Amino acid sequence: MLTLITTVILAANPPLDWQFPGVSGPALQAAVRAAAGPVPRGHLFDEPAREAHLAEVRWPESLGCLSDEAACADARRAVFAALQLAGQVVATAEGADGGHRVVLTLHGLQAPEPQIYTGEGPTLEEAARDAYTALQGRVTLVLTLDPPDTSIRLDGEPFGQGSGTYTVPPGDHDLTFESPGRRTVKQPIRGDAGETLTIEMALPAAVGRLKLAVEPASATVFLDGAKWPDPGAARELSPGPHALRLEAEGYETFTEEITIKSGTAHEMSLKLRPDEPTWREALARPHPDTRARPWTLRADLRLASARDGEVGLALPNGGELASQDLSMGTVGVGFSVGWRSDHLLIEGLGLSYAAGSEQTGATFENGSTSGDIDALSQLTLRPLWVGARYPMWRVEPYALAGVGFVWETFDVDRPSGAQQVSDTRFLLGAELGLRYAFDDALSAGIGAAFDFWPGERASAAFLIQVGYALDLPEPWK
Repeated sequence: MLTLITTVILAANPPLDWQFPGVSGPALQAAVRAAAGPVPRGHLFDEPAREAHLAEVRWPESLGCLSDEAACADARRAVFAALQLAGQVVATAEGADGGHRVVLTLHGLQAPEPQIYTGEGPTLEEAARDAYTALQGRVTLVLTLDPPDTSIRLDGEPFGQGSGTYTVPPGDHDLTFESPGRRTVKQPIRGDAGETLTIEMALPAAVGRLKLAVEPASATVFLDGAKWPDPGAARELSPGPHALRLEAEGYETFTEEITIKSGTAHEMSLKLRPDEPTWREALARPHPDTRARPWTLRADLRLASARDGEVGLALPNGGELASQDLSMGTVGVGFSVGWRSDHLLIEGLGLSYAAGSEQTGATFENGSTSGDIDALSQLTLRPLWVGARYPMWRVEPYALAGVGFVWETFDVDRPSGAQQVSDTRFLLGAELGLRYAFDDALSAGIGAAFDFWPGERASAAFLIQVGYALDLPEPWK
């Protein structure tokens, strides 16, 4: 028998056989199995595990005292050795003071006497856990967890869920606590056999992560009012709203409230908008010089074109100038007096004179073309024109419209001799232009003027103008 026992002692981690006799055996077996948690290596809790072990047993050549039962001092230990078992546990249960008592009797291979381990509790499961802990010399964990349904891992393997009492083998272990929407927490523990460890764990809310790509790279980033030195590196933030601000010289400040979601990686690309250019900002505000003085005097040089069309004027020597067949270019000057407010513009006493000496074809009475127009002069009076202006910095676009009178004189050359004929016409007119104020008095600009009357000849002129603003003398105000 000595040879057989020695062989079994040298085997690594010999298994322990479990027996659950009696009517309460199946329930007790389930309770002990639950108390053990993940199946400890070498514990034969059920029949399949026992059969799997026996299938691997190699019987020794010498059975020792088993071959002579009368000479065998301890047949039970001899059987354990032959079957390569560390021993056997016989589990029984009974009622005790309104609860349950579980008794585990260990017959060990090397123990001369059976060892008794008991556990009591209001339920069979708690009594079985106490007894099993005593048998194993395990560490008891009392866990209080928030949230209550937190999942638990022991050394990386699933171990349990929720608050409660657990047992673990003695030694060093790593507990991992996990719950949706919360941060995963790892807790190292160390416990000796029979020790009870109490752990209270409230999992913090899961954080989000924020990473920014900003342009220009020199922009200063503030998060919740504090400077963020390196926004390109992901940063953990608590879920919820956060204030973000970006500043850079020459750019508009960017502010926004962002919402961080738990467990989410947020990546944002932000490009600052440049400030308004100086010239654009200046254009948005009228310069004081454009509003300093209300009265204006204006003179202009006119490069005009008198358009062709019907004339219908009787000639002094007989006949009629029926029409001007071609346009004629003229050059002239103009003068006007005006008054202005911030946006209103009124010009009166406008007077201009233009003349051209370019020979132009003409049609006379009865369709005759014998003769030409040698020269044309136009004197125009604009008694009152009204319009608007829109000063931007020193630049002032404007528009005017009104009525006027034009006195025209034609120099006609015919075979019968040179003749001159004049006419006075009523007209409508408009003028568009752009002025620039050099100071509170002097200005210059360009414009285009149009004179017309439905069904009659029209004229158009390009204007190069200068202006002078002034205040009326004190007695005239």
